[in-house]
Amino acid sequence: MKIERAYFLPLLLVGAVALPANRAIADGADAYIGAVRTFADSVLKYGKDVYGPRHTPLFVDGLNVDTREPVKWKRKGEVWTLSNQATQQVLFRTLDGLTKLTGEPKYREAATAAIRYAFDNLCSPNGLLYWGGHWCYDAATEKQVGEAYRHELKCNYPYYDLMWEVDPKATRQFIKAFWNAHILDWSNLDMNRHGSYTKEMGNLWASTYKGGKVFFVGKGLTFVNTGSDLFYAAAMLHKFTDEQEPLVWAKRMAHRYVETRNRKTGLGGYQYSRVARDRAQEQFGPDFGDRILEGTILEPHRARTKNAIAGICQLKLGETLGDAGKDFLQWALEDLTAYGRHAYKAENNTFLPMISDGTLLTG
Repeated sequence: MKIERAYFLPLLLVGAVALPANRAIADGADAYIGAVRTFADSVLKYGKDVYGPRHTPLFVDGLNVDTREPVKWKRKGEVWTLSNQATQQVLFRTLDGLTKLTGEPKYREAATAAIRYAFDNLCSPNGLLYWGGHWCYDAATEKQVGEAYRHELKCNYPYYDLMWEVDPKATRQFIKAFWNAHILDWSNLDMNRHGSYTKEMGNLWASTYKGGKVFFVGKGLTFVNTGSDLFYAAAMLHKFTDEQEPLVWAKRMAHRYVETRNRKTGLGGYQYSRVARDRAQEQFGPDFGDRILEGTILEPHRARTKNAIAGICQLKLGETLGDAGKDFLQWALEDLTAYGRHAYKAENNTFLPMISDGTLLTG
């Protein structure tokens, strides 16, 4: 959320994932498990929502490491104690994984209780949750707050496995509403990172897809940080239901980014559409011509999001879906290989900023 904020200690310090239930704790690992347990116990003791008239199973977004007080977010004279489950998905994976490692149910139970409460109390009529980059819940006032009433996920990758166990119907509805709210044109998958909390359900998977050229002038900005969240959600719905339509659409969207690859380098773009007044073209067009667009710039932040974060998302889908996920796996490997070949500088262990055709932007 783009707001002025106090200093922040995230509750997501431990990036664990859910581990197999019967995996033995290896010799010498006790210290690491102990550190995770200490963290999780602190979250359960100090991080719960006890700040409004009603105490809920929700977690606040951060704690002051010295005082254990919740982080205060400040915007336009207001002070918020936020509980934003979009930023807490690694926390839920950590709590679930810790229960599987230790056999202690309290960690997983805390995560499922928070998810259950959000489904029951923080869900819009069309099925979208009140979370993400612009809108969420203030635990102190028990109101929804934010800079704008719109839905946004960017590389959040919700823990759908646990959400599905808590409430399959609500999870299915969320994924459908997520796609419905963010897709602007199903024929070419023009979409935007901002979605409507009030949009009624359309044809969804029954829509007609035509494809067409990439870097078309669209109404939205098809950033891969939101795009990868969308295709991850649809692919996971296929995993839970074995329905083919969500998987088809997930692969169509993921392949749109493949279609942006430069034929010479194999480097793909950060987005597959553009707006009429492309910001990169307006700023750098006089120097680089038509080959530079916002979607073809691979400076370190965008390149990391596309190839590392969204790439790992696709690798995970390949692992999770088996044969059905082979395309995601292959596309991620191709992206990572091309980026390593053209952007990596071994002499100082850095990646160079460039246009996707290989032109360096180092000056």
